[in-house]
Amino acid sequence: MLVWIFVSDAALKRETSAKAVMDDYKKLITSTKFLGYALGGSLATTAFYGFLGVASYIVLHQLHGTIHDVGVYLALVMVGIWLGTFSSTRLVSKISLNTMMALGSSISIGFSILLFGYTYFDYLTPWSVMIPVVGFCYGVGLTSPASLTNALNVNPKIAGSASGLYGFLQMAIGAICTSLTALGNNPAFSAACVLLAASLIAQFCYQMARRVKVSHEC
Repeated sequence: MLVWIFVSDAALKRETSAKAVMDDYKKLITSTKFLGYALGGSLATTAFYGFLGVASYIVLHQLHGTIHDVGVYLALVMVGIWLGTFSSTRLVSKISLNTMMALGSSISIGFSILLFGYTYFDYLTPWSVMIPVVGFCYGVGLTSPASLTNALNVNPKIAGSASGLYGFLQMAIGAICTSLTALGNNPAFSAACVLLAASLIAQFCYQMARRVKVSHEC
């Protein structure tokens, strides 16, 4: 009811039939630029779900911590994301969205490489696990607003459909990453591999999207 009252008539009069919605989705899934930003953003921002899925096992069985430690470490993950998002609000007026996106993605790649190294050599301590994970999540917080904004700006006229599809891709990729971390007998190493692979593929997707001109899309 509030939407009907306050949203402009122009927005309400836009055709909202099932065919129109499907046409919007077709435009988006055939847009290289949108897919680059959406897939890259999803890989960059929800791959850490894989770590969350095995965090309790890592803390309890590989770091020999307590249930209390699990809560503390998961809280630190959220702090990392919050700090990244906070930093993005300070940087948005100083650098371009593409630069912010590349910066956040590069930070995540760097920390995921660090985590991969520690887990590969089986050097597992609270510091060697949580500093890379929190750093990775800082990159997530920095990347997330820029990638979402770029994805929606590919075709602002269908931003609603773009937002829905972007959210779907995030949850789907998050679920896939969570499943992948269950592979193998070393959850910490599996999580590190997932974070590193997702970050590298996300960077590739961003580069692909940046090379495409908007005039050729949607």
